[in-house]
Amino acid sequence: MFPRAQRRQALRSSWLSWSVWLKATVLKKAVQRFLLIGYGVGHKDTANTLQSHEWALTNNGQTQTAKFDKSNHLSVGQGDMKYSYSYKISKKNDQEYLTISGKGSMSEPIKYVYKIADKDKGFDLTLDKDKSNRNALNDTDDFVGDIQLAEK
Repeated sequence: MFPRAQRRQALRSSWLSWSVWLKATVLKKAVQRFLLIGYGVGHKDTANTLQSHEWALTNNGQTQTAKFDKSNHLSVGQGDMKYSYSYKISKKNDQEYLTISGKGSMSEPIKYVYKIADKDKGFDLTLDKDKSNRNALNDTDDFVGDIQLAEK
C-alpha cells in the first residue's frame, strides 16, 4: 500500500484532473450552445424573414399589404381587394433575387424579377428589367418599378 501522503496526493491529483475535465467539458458545451443559438437567431434566410411578417409594400407612391406564405404564395392588396401570385427566391453570385409570377391585367403570364437588398426592418427590391418578361414590363400591375417592403 501507498503511504498516506502518496494516497492523498494521488486522490488530489485524480480529483483535480477530473474537476478540470468536467469544467472544460461544461464550458465547451455552453459555448457550443451559445454559438448555435446565436447563429440560429441571427441567420434567418430571406424566405423565412418574408414569411414571418406582413409587409407594407410601397410602389409608385401606393402602399398595400403583402403576405408571403411557406407554399410560395404571395397575397397583395387591401381589404377584400387582394391579388394572388407565386414567388421564388434564388441566389446567384451573392445576389438574391425575388421572382414574382402570375397573370397580368390582361390575363397574360407575367414574371417580375427583383434584386433584393436588406434595409432596416425591410427590403428594397430593384426591378431587373433584363430578367423580367416583356408582359411584366408593359403591365400596369402592382409590381411595375422598384418596391420597398417594410414590416407592419
